Amino acid sequence: MSIKEQESTILQAPSKKKVIRASLLNPVSDQQVDLLPDTLLVLTPSADDTGDKIELMGNEEELASYLHPKSEYQIVDLRNYILIPGLIDLHFHWVQDAVRSAPKESLLEWLKNHTWPTEAKFADLDYSQLSAAKFSAELIKNGTMAGCCYSSIHDHTIDHIKNSFVGDFIVGTVIMTINSPDYLTQDPDEVIRVVTKRCQQLQAEYAVTPRFAPTVDPATLTAIGESAMKNGSFIQTHLAETKDEIDYVLSIFRQFPLFSDVNSYTDIYHRCKLLTPKTIMGHAIHLDESEWQLLAQTGTAIAHCPTSNAPLKELGLGSGLFNYQMADHYNIKWGLASDIGAGPHLSMFDVIRSFVEQNRRAGLNPTYTQGLFRSTLASAEIMGQKDLLGSFAPGKWANWLMLSGPNLNSKLDGEGVLSSLIGNKQQSRSDFYQLIQGRYYRGKMIG
Repeated sequence: MSIKEQESTILQAPSKKKVIRASLLNPVSDQQVDLLPDTLLVLTPSADDTGDKIELMGNEEELASYLHPKSEYQIVDLRNYILIPGLIDLHFHWVQDAVRSAPKESLLEWLKNHTWPTEAKFADLDYSQLSAAKFSAELIKNGTMAGCCYSSIHDHTIDHIKNSFVGDFIVGTVIMTINSPDYLTQDPDEVIRVVTKRCQQLQAEYAVTPRFAPTVDPATLTAIGESAMKNGSFIQTHLAETKDEIDYVLSIFRQFPLFSDVNSYTDIYHRCKLLTPKTIMGHAIHLDESEWQLLAQTGTAIAHCPTSNAPLKELGLGSGLFNYQMADHYNIKWGLASDIGAGPHLSMFDVIRSFVEQNRRAGLNPTYTQGLFRSTLASAEIMGQKDLLGSFAPGKWANWLMLSGPNLNSKLDGEGVLSSLIGNKQQSRSDFYQLIQGRYYRGKMIG
């Protein structure tokens, strides 16, 4: 029976429990990914009936009774594939999908000339709704089932995301009250009203999202941060992506009362009380020692965007290389992200390969195991969902990708399997999605 036929059978008996039989790559840490040949996942509907969770996990000997012909369980045999957890993109701008290939002369010029005019189109309800549906299909195609999403300034885009995206996403509209084009500049009082409403409504599914410090006045930054804290919402923004950006930010904020003596980009966010255990800073490339210490002291996490930061010849902005070793030194949580549209491709496989290759060129020793961990379990922890997402374990949602991989009878370990899949030089950056033969979200095939 084909995979499609098996899934059709399952859907015809939705109340029946299922057993998935497959080989797994299960991320554990930067140093460990468990290669689990011929493993059984026993699935059961969640208490709220919103999908399937993993009830039990083990080998054939441990769970033999579930394979008995008279068992009440529906058996789905996926042993021709390798399963990995659904991927997580910790920082992406879905409203920038159309500018991925735009000229990237510099961050600030790219924003002014390409990004902001494109985001203005999302004021149109029909355009926004259609774009959300199209982008959702791209997320599914590339195996991204969770992440942190930046929208345009328009509040209705949040509803379009929630209605279209398949997965577990934290969402927020960017905030721009100063130093922005007229067509995107917002009224501070209206911003605070809308943000407060969304924080109360969506709580931990919402992220207060100042675009970056120079586009939001200090009073608004402080007020929206308070809304996030009161309602358990996240905070996401950008930090120290380029040196020109840092100079620009400091020149603006040193003109404000109470900020004349500000000594760093990170200090601005700290004074506005935006550095918290539920804050995710994009990039964080050009930091001094005091900034690393502030991020560590406040529990702030980082979204590392290697393809976006990559050299121009690799279709990035040429911003520099994130110092993940320094983050580890300070025990700062970090995960990987595509940063669409400064990032050229949505696939987290492309992001993982870029992370490994750039850091190896710099003389470091990253691994594909580390890349997978930072695209799954590490990011799930940052999102406050490590008990539900990011790996295979009892109690977690049944989210996975089916990959066509090497013969597991070979002597490859988990790193070897990942290297053969993601590090394959013959693999086109734009076609990584072709590695994925099936996508399951909460136990149901979605593509």
